[in-house]
Amino acid sequence: MLGGQSEVVISIGPFVEAFLVLIVAPLLLAVITSALAKRSRIVGGRNAAWAWLPVPAMAAVLITVVGSQISSVARDIDRLAPAIPVYIGFMLPAPLIGALASKAFKLPSTTARAVNFSSSTRNSLVVLPLALALPEEIRGLAAAAVITQTLIELIGEMIYIRAIPALVWRKKSQAVSVTSQVCDSTQDGPVAR
Repeated sequence: MLGGQSEVVISIGPFVEAFLVLIVAPLLLAVITSALAKRSRIVGGRNAAWAWLPVPAMAAVLITVVGSQISSVARDIDRLAPAIPVYIGFMLPAPLIGALASKAFKLPSTTARAVNFSSSTRNSLVVLPLALALPEEIRGLAAAAVITQTLIELIGEMIYIRAIPALVWRKKSQAVSVTSQVCDSTQDGPVAR
């Protein structure tokens, strides 16, 4: 993607700073908050009250970030084009690998579906701070590449919403449980469980 700019000097300092401040620090705060929620009813109550926040917050982040970078993506689409098949190439086998892993570990269907979605997305926006820590000559292109990956992932997620439930089997124990409850209730009357 860089073409003639492949000799750009990249300093490690901004990467380390962006990684520590924008990735490691929030992760540590989440771990600490989770640990405190188990020990404190106040913190647990606060977590429960804020549990709805990640979905609208992520939507706001997506709208803001994509909106701020979409002109760069459109401007540099010819330079980004070589990366698009790589993004799509990851998107195709990832849910199958997730399904195989789920089957190998005999995961229940809801957990298996979560594994499939998790294996299929790379949370590309997490690396956006690292892209923005690059030298100014390539910062815009790197950010546009991250946004392009995010847009491809969103399209893939829309396909996965229909495909993954069809690929991931219903939990057999659920069907067995329902069948045994019906059999129990017909033989001996309703069974309290």
